[in-house]
Amino acid sequence: MKNSRAKKFISLFLMLLMLFGSAFGMSLTAYAEEEAAAAAESAEPAATAPAEEAAEEPQGSEPAAPEAPAPTEAPAPAEEPEKEKENPAAQEEKTPSEESRKEAAKKEDQDTKKQEKQQAPKQEEHQAYSAPWLSSSDIPIDDDQLMVLITFFREELRLNKSALAGMLANIHRESGFDYVKVGDYGNAFGLCQWRSDRLDMLVAYCDENDLNPVTLEGQLAYLLYEIQAYYPNLCIYFDCCEESEDDAAWAAYYVCRAYEVPTELDEECEVREEFAREIYYPKILELEEQGLLPAIPED
Repeated sequence: MKNSRAKKFISLFLMLLMLFGSAFGMSLTAYAEEEAAAAAESAEPAATAPAEEAAEEPQGSEPAAPEAPAPTEAPAPAEEPEKEKENPAAQEEKTPSEESRKEAAKKEDQDTKKQEKQQAPKQEEHQAYSAPWLSSSDIPIDDDQLMVLITFFREELRLNKSALAGMLANIHRESGFDYVKVGDYGNAFGLCQWRSDRLDMLVAYCDENDLNPVTLEGQLAYLLYEIQAYYPNLCIYFDCCEESEDDAAWAAYYVCRAYEVPTELDEECEVREEFAREIYYPKILELEEQGLLPAIPED
């Protein structure tokens, strides 16, 4: 009884094992088939790709050679910066030009000549100045008034013709022989346009000597005193001055620079030289020819 049960149990177990094995085998077979199908599908595009590429190539044509790489241009050499051309204007900005050096040297030479002329001027320098268009008709006063001045300078200062012409030329430029003229914006007065301390001395001298500084007589008296007291070198020059047109110009220059001393000194010296040479020296000679020129008193 027991043996038959055991046999049945074993038979049942074997049947179950067989069923399970067949089911497991079927699942393995299905899995294997699915894997094979998947592998076949993945392998099919890879296999067909070369065929499609071969189909696209024309029959009988050789395989195209690989294209040679395009030649690359060698980089252009960097351009060297152009050297700046020498610009004369730029050079002049950096260093003084030759022209500026010449101008500086010329100016220095002019200054040197000016100093030499002030210290020891030569008569030849005055010969370059000439104004032939001037004449005695340019004298701003009549002969009678002029003779008053000429007589005074001949008798009191004993001026020869050249020195006399130089003195008259300076008074002409200072006041035009107007002894009541006020100039320099109210700061100068009289025949010689005295100013500052010299004007105060004119007034003081006239007060002390019972003279009127607003009259020709008072101013001429002070002029004589001033020259003899404060400008003795002017008197010495007058004594050494020779009688000629050139010496007349030289006398005008000396009176201008040593006695009158106007603001525009160099320019005024030249103008007064012209006046002495072209106006007053010829006028004095004319008076001499007419016998009207006063004589210089003898000692």
